[in-house]
Amino acid sequence: MAALMGGMSAPHRPVLLQVSLEYLGAAQGGLFVDCTVGLGGHASAVLAAGASRLIGVDRDRDALDRAREALAPWSDRVELVYADYRSLTEVLDARQIPLIEALE
Repeated sequence: MAALMGGMSAPHRPVLLQVSLEYLGAAQGGLFVDCTVGLGGHASAVLAAGASRLIGVDRDRDALDRAREALAPWSDRVELVYADYRSLTEVLDARQIPLIEALE
């Protein structure tokens, strides 16, 4: 079944979404960073699964506007940042977040 992600008119079929959510442990809460938040489809799945906080980064202002709409139900747990993912260290430093544990 196709899931409409981020309000897109064409269906996006995330074949590993559930496995990814389980692997990330989103249901346990915590801070998640989506470095290319795009239209917010995957970010909304992470939030719906139980993430406590999500920082979404993108360098496309139009995509951020659409992500803001898609993530509105979780607006109290979301911060969207206009930046390139390559500046992630600066984005996190500005929010006094010293370390994000990367899954390997």
